[in-house]
Amino acid sequence: MDSYTIDTVLFEAAKSRLAREGRSLGYGIRAESVNTWDGRADAFSQFDRSVMIEDHGRVKDLDAYFHDKRYRNRFLGIRFNGMFKLMGESGVASINAHIEGIRRRPSA
Repeated sequence: MDSYTIDTVLFEAAKSRLAREGRSLGYGIRAESVNTWDGRADAFSQFDRSVMIEDHGRVKDLDAYFHDKRYRNRFLGIRFNGMFKLMGESGVASINAHIEGIRRRPSA
């Protein structure tokens, strides 16, 4: 389940844009995904097998996995979270503004 990472307003707006653009992936979701979980069926809004590089199987110790070289969360040797910290609030402001634009103007 990964659908909890996208709030419903953003999810619906992104899904609408994907439909208009004729795309199946984008804005952090898949066109055929769902954003609610009933506790029984899968609820993946982001994951798509077509973009999977490799399957690392089940992970027993999530913290250890995050520090494992298999967990590829680096760009130019810098962890993504560290990169966002380096960018600071002003550096991520344009990213957040774009997300807010999608959320506010689903038909734009």
